[in-house]
Amino acid sequence: MLLLQALSDSYSEQLVQWRSRVDAGFQPDLPGTSWQFLVSANIFYLGVTFALYKYMGYRGVPFKCKSFKSILLLYNFTCVVLAGYVVWGIMYSARSVQRNFVCNRTVIPGDGDDDGHAGFLAHVFWVFFAQKFWEFLDTWFFLLRMSFRQVTFLHVFHHCSINIVVGLILPFRTSTGTCICPFCSMRSCTC
Repeated sequence: MLLLQALSDSYSEQLVQWRSRVDAGFQPDLPGTSWQFLVSANIFYLGVTFALYKYMGYRGVPFKCKSFKSILLLYNFTCVVLAGYVVWGIMYSARSVQRNFVCNRTVIPGDGDDDGHAGFLAHVFWVFFAQKFWEFLDTWFFLLRMSFRQVTFLHVFHHCSINIVVGLILPFRTSTGTCICPFCSMRSCTC
């Protein structure tokens, strides 16, 4: 019970700070982080995933076209580039200012403590967040190739949960305190 109270108190405190940043004009614009969008995006993902699973099962043969391999290569390349950009952004910011890799105080873009990197890190973390929606394509490419064994409950749960977790944290922790999450999560899915 104490844990729930601590979580509730922490959320209330962060919400007050978020509102004051919005009122002062310091809160970065982070599209797609509202709970309404997150729920809608996940319903869309689950709906398309279910429909594609049923359709490909009924069809009985994998999707084939001359350009499909090129599409997969381009998709994987964009995932690597986006992940590389996020890693580069975090490393660039970490090397440019005196900060620890984790456990830094949150610096709000535009406030008196901002050395110019808080807005950049908010952008980098938003790119990390947006990439999670792009990676919905992982599941759909697996299904188009009829690689049903790769579309496990854990795979679908991961794609549904990671954007919610990051999307709900991002508006509250837009800069230095959250480097470890995107950095540790960098990987490339190979279809």
